[in-house]
Amino acid sequence: MRHRLSLSLEGKLRKHRLSHGLLTLSLTDRVYADMYEDPTTRGRAMATFMTATTFGPVIGPIASGYLTGYSWDWPFWFGLIFAGVSAVPLAFLPETYGPTILLRRARKIRKLNPGTNVYAPIELEQKSFMAEMAVVLSRPFRMFFLEAMVLFSCLFLSFVYAILYMFFQAYSIIYGGEF
Repeated sequence: MRHRLSLSLEGKLRKHRLSHGLLTLSLTDRVYADMYEDPTTRGRAMATFMTATTFGPVIGPIASGYLTGYSWDWPFWFGLIFAGVSAVPLAFLPETYGPTILLRRARKIRKLNPGTNVYAPIELEQKSFMAEMAVVLSRPFRMFFLEAMVLFSCLFLSFVYAILYMFFQAYSIIYGGEF
């Protein structure tokens, strides 16, 4: 029973990591476009983000190898501590999505003046949950197949990550007898 439970948990964790990892790379440019109006500042922020995502897989195994010298579970604790510390600033980030800002503004106006008929455009849309899910789930596929820039960016990044992770797999084959 315990073995079956751990496999189920492992599968759920892999699914969770896969879905959230894909969202991070595909939504970053939109978040920075909302946060920075100046193209130079936006470009520097994107360069910093892409540098950090490239150095993470490179530095992670080195740090894990060092921390494993203390105990086998320290790499996991370090990851948890780092994620917790990194998540704290998220609570202080401002909202950048335009329709949500208008929604909050309309609610504030209605609260201050109960007789006014001020509504945000997002409130006037009548969409069912299933219709909203169909739009949300189909949008990445439509963008992937219909937008050439998205398609070739994804193909390039998948090639780069494939080479990077093949290097990690090759270490044990090349240096297996020495260490």
